[in-house]
Amino acid sequence: MEYITVRGLTKSFGLRPVLRELDLTLEPGECVALCGRNGTGKSTLLRILAGLATADGGQIHFAGVAQAEAGPALRGSIGYLGHTPGMHPARSLSSHLQFAARIHGLVDPEARIRALLHSAGLDHAAHRPVGQLSRGMQQRGALCRAWLHDPRLLLLDEPDTHLDEEGIQFLDLLVSGRYTAHQTILLATHHRDHVSRWADREVVLQAGRLQVAWTSACKA
Repeated sequence: MEYITVRGLTKSFGLRPVLRELDLTLEPGECVALCGRNGTGKSTLLRILAGLATADGGQIHFAGVAQAEAGPALRGSIGYLGHTPGMHPARSLSSHLQFAARIHGLVDPEARIRALLHSAGLDHAAHRPVGQLSRGMQQRGALCRAWLHDPRLLLLDEPDTHLDEEGIQFLDLLVSGRYTAHQTILLATHHRDHVSRWADREVVLQAGRLQVAWTSACKA
C-alpha cells in the first residue's frame, strides 16, 4: 500500500496560486527528492504534509487514513526539518533534543541523544548555547532533532544547507539508514549532485504541479 497519497492539492497566497491540483504518492521506505526553483512551493508542500499549514483543497492520506482524521499519532510519526534550524540561541543542543524527546513521549532518551550527537560530530558542542555554534553545526543539530524519535516519515527542507563534508557524511548516514528503519523521506533540495546518491526518484515542482524527472530505474 502507498504510504502517502496526495490528490488535487491546491494552495494560494492571496491571488497567487502556489499548488495547482498537485498529485503525489510516496511508497513505504522510499526517498523522493523534491526539486524546483525558489518560490515554486516546495516548502509549502512540506509544511502542509507536516500539518503545519493547511491546503485550500485536495486530499492527503497516510496509509489510507485521511490526514484530518489521523489525530496526534500522525504528528508523532513525522520528523520535520524546516528551512532554518528553528532553535533558541540561548539554549544548548542537548536541551533542544531533550525538549523534543518530551514532546514525543520518549522514555529515557539520553542514550539516543548521545548517539545522535556523537554521529553528528557534536559531542563537544552538546552543552554550548546554539547561538555560539556555526550555522552548519546548528543544521546538524536540527537533523538530530528530526531523527530523534525514529519517525516513519521525514520531511526535510534543504537538509544539506550550510553543511560541510562532515555534515554531508552525517546526512548521508541518516538517509541511507532508512532501508533498515523503513522510513519514508521527502526532501526538498537545490543540490542535485547529492540527489542521485540519496533518492529513488526525483520530482520537479513547476507551475504548481509535479513532474517526474527520473526514477531509480532510469539510473540503472
